[in-house]
Amino acid sequence: MLKRPLRIKRAYNSPEENRRRGGVEKSQHVNGLAIDIDVTRLTETERQLLIKELINHGFKGIGVGPTTIHADHETNKKRGQTHSEDGLYFKRTKRLFRPF
Repeated sequence: MLKRPLRIKRAYNSPEENRRRGGVEKSQHVNGLAIDIDVTRLTETERQLLIKELINHGFKGIGVGPTTIHADHETNKKRGQTHSEDGLYFKRTKRLFRPF
């Protein structure tokens, strides 16, 4: 468990806000099932711990970028694929996450 507060960059978006931000049509943010977390002040170890905790709490889609970790409950994505606000795509592996 992290011993510091997290800064939430984005959670729920109305459909209008999602369109304005250039979000995908069926964004989980519109359903209130996604979150973007600012990780600029977290160490690599803290980021890995956060990812493990998100998975342990039922998040199925994890996106990792240089400043953001995105987590959602999307079940229709190709297994192991998601994206972050930073636009980087990652695939879940046995060793946490590795870009593909």
